[in-house]
Amino acid sequence: MLEFSAIQTLAVAILAYFIGRKLTKRFDVLRRASVPEAVTGGLVIALLVGIVQAFDITVDFTMTGRDTLLLVVFAIVGLQAKASRLMEGGRPLLILVGLAVFMLPIQNLIGMGTAWLFGEPFAIGLMGGGVALSGGPGTVIALSPEVEALGFDKAAEMGIACAALGIVLGAVVGGPVGHYIIQRDRLKPKRRRKMLVGVAADEVATVTLSTRDFLYNIFMIAVTIGLGDKLGDAFRLIGLDLPDFVSVLVAGSILSNVIHALFRDIPWPIEDPPMALSADVALNVFLAMALMSISVLQVIPLAHEIFLLMILQVATLTAFVVYVVYPFMGKDYDAAVAASGYMGVALGATPVGLAVMASVTRQHGASTKAMLIVPLIGLFYFDVINTLIFRAMLSLVT
Repeated sequence: MLEFSAIQTLAVAILAYFIGRKLTKRFDVLRRASVPEAVTGGLVIALLVGIVQAFDITVDFTMTGRDTLLLVVFAIVGLQAKASRLMEGGRPLLILVGLAVFMLPIQNLIGMGTAWLFGEPFAIGLMGGGVALSGGPGTVIALSPEVEALGFDKAAEMGIACAALGIVLGAVVGGPVGHYIIQRDRLKPKRRRKMLVGVAADEVATVTLSTRDFLYNIFMIAVTIGLGDKLGDAFRLIGLDLPDFVSVLVAGSILSNVIHALFRDIPWPIEDPPMALSADVALNVFLAMALMSISVLQVIPLAHEIFLLMILQVATLTAFVVYVVYPFMGKDYDAAVAASGYMGVALGATPVGLAVMASVTRQHGASTKAMLIVPLIGLFYFDVINTLIFRAMLSLVT
């Protein structure tokens, strides 16, 4: 058994990033397609782990710090969410939420149809739809017992395998789709802004981070995550069980709009390159951890079923993003970036969507509106709606 402690797991995740960076430099198609380096490197580690596991050697990574890294990213995004920016993105956000909800039953129907082709029950096909893709592994773990209780033993296995592949495909396909739209319509940002996450390719050499900046960033991030934790408790008391990253995002927005307005003398990290760089570091390490922990051997036994299913899901979602989401969002640069981010969310999870947008904007230019809109989908109880649609469709087929 190979067991990695938390610090050893962190080292492997950082190594995965450098492997991805090396491969991106070696194969220019990865850079032009805006595939995040952490995704490429994380997949390499996952494949190596799969080879080791094939010889009956267990590999166990300690992922205790992974979720904290995600909270760091959303704390930084929230700290830059000024009211004027949120108001600007209000209508596009509602449109995106509506389109995302519309897509959930379509994902479920694709899963059910594929199951029917392979002679599997519709209930098993549902586990390869919106629950696994838009919901992710957490939603699968929460809902699969309901399906297994009806006598469908493969529910959890099918759902986890689809969720794992969804994370990979969301990270790999989302960037190229955004890149395609931007190149096809010759889109550019309306005005040059600093990045919220990451640093633009032409500014990498100009970012400096002093001791004072570093400690101040850590302080602001810690305060935001702490407030987000208390907000999450308060939300649960009134019946709102929001994801932790959403509570932290809201906390950052409150600090940005209330505290900064009351105390103007306090320096605030608005479009602050060191803070954006910190978010990029946390997001890349998180993503590498998420990808390298995917169990390749868990996917292989279901490959013959999942292969066609994921082709249909990706093809349908790509058409939906290009011909529905992008036009409805306004057919401008922000719409293209938001569409690529939604692609990551709908196939993988919100962090995947954020990573896709960070990669796209690093190459083509900042999009503050898109970086704020896509993470806020979770604020509209998206997981609850996903669950309600799943249960309604499950009741119809059992």
